Amino acid sequence: MIKFSFYRNKDGKITRLKITGHAGYAEEGYDIVCSAVSTALWMAMKGIEEQELAGITYEEEDGFVDCFLTAEREPGADAILKSLEITVFELAKQFKRNIFIVENEDED
Repeated sequence: MIKFSFYRNKDGKITRLKITGHAGYAEEGYDIVCSAVSTALWMAMKGIEEQELAGITYEEEDGFVDCFLTAEREPGADAILKSLEITVFELAKQFKRNIFIVENEDED
């Protein structure tokens, strides 16, 4: 199962995304759930990074991504993150046994 964690600041803005695990929908290379989540995540992160809409750092390994975003950001970053959020929540509705969403308050 993929655990997709959203971390938010006091204003409700996403400051961190942490994704762990594998969907387990199908074997590696054929798992459409894993592919959908990965595509949504990297589209958002690379879009923000390439357009320099916010400072972004991330660590990635097999079955793990931990991404941090700066509080100082352009409004476009929040629009992209909202699209990511909508996409992940819709995927979780369709694939309840494969995606689990956690909402967290930012530790800062």
